[in-house]
Parts: sequence; structure tokens; C-alpha cells
Amino acid sequence: QIFIYNRSSLRSEITTLIVKSLFPVHPIAAAIQSIYVCRRDLEKDPSIGLGRIVLPSVIFHGTYDFVLLLVTSSWQRSNNEAYLGQGNNLTGVAVLSFCASLFMVLAGGLYYTFSSRAQYARLRGGSGSGVSSVLSEASFGFLL
Repeated sequence: QIFIYNRSSLRSEITTLIVKSLFPVHPIAAAIQSIYVCRRDLEKDPSIGLGRIVLPSVIFHGTYDFVLLLVTSSWQRSNNEAYLGQGNNLTGVAVLSFCASLFMVLAGGLYYTFSSRAQYARLRGGSGSGVSSVLSEASFGFLL
């Protein structure tokens, strides 16, 4: 969001705050990290180190930033118009950035949901350890 809404006005700062509240990238990254911390501490998995805890969140957040930067920088190279067009109408880059942000946040949320449901099944001592039991647990929890 910050790559797009970087005008220095009160309106743009309020817009930035609203957009950041709609796309909670940092809370999702923290939730993803919590899955691996719990796996290391509660499940006593010695293969989970600091890199394995932090790396998925870094990849998620970095991909989110990269996609937005790619969209806005390619738009800036090809267009000389303002981000908001005449009469405060949204331009194509605003819609594309919104869609990219929404996709990334939904992907991160789904990753967290599936990971947390699989962890819940492991901690509960689920009957199956296969992918189908994890997916059924995740889909059941997703419907709740």
C-alpha cells in the first residue's frame, strides 16, 4: 500500500491507514510465525529453528511488497498521469493493486488456516496423519 498511497496530504494518510486496516499483512505474518513457534515449543519438534519460523513470513511479506512494487513501478514507467485520475476516479493501477493485495492477503490467510488446522489435529492426536485428514480437518474448521 505504501508504494501507491505516498502523497503527503492528510487525505492520502487517512487512505493509507484505511487500506492497511483492510489488508492485515503484518498480523497474518505474525500468525504464520506463531504456527512454527508452537510447533517447536508445544510439539517439541527439534527441526524447527529460527530460520524455519521466520522464513515463511518473510516470503509472504516480501512477495506482497514485491507484487505491489512491481505493479506501481511498471505503471509509473508507462503512464505520466496521476494515481487518481481527473475527478478522483480510480485508475487501473488502483484496481490492480487492490486485487493484488486482496489475493496476497487471502493466500496468506488460507496458508495460516490450513497450517493451524493441521497443527490442531496433530496436537489433538488426530487419527490420521495423511493429507486427506488434514484437509478434512481444515475444511471442517474453515466452515465453523
